[in-house]
Amino acid sequence: MAKFIKKAITVEAVQLRQDTVVEVINFVNAGRLIDGDPQMSVAVGKLELHIPTPEGVMKADENDWIVKGIRGEFYPVKPDIFSDTYTRAE
Repeated sequence: MAKFIKKAITVEAVQLRQDTVVEVINFVNAGRLIDGDPQMSVAVGKLELHIPTPEGVMKADENDWIVKGIRGEFYPVKPDIFSDTYTRAE
């Protein structure tokens, strides 16, 4: 079996937190899910972001990272996977 190394690419990302809500909304151009745009919901101090992806609608929970892919698509990444996969660009 052949082995492969993931190509090094730079992506933009914002962590979904109470203090970054406005930044996340602007980053993903949040709107109504029916328009094909991500939709933010806040329920009693709990943030959720529903993101249309090529694989279907995915839910980002508070503290998940929202990553913009190389084709302009957005997707959520759990904090532990994000820290294992990405490092801050200089």
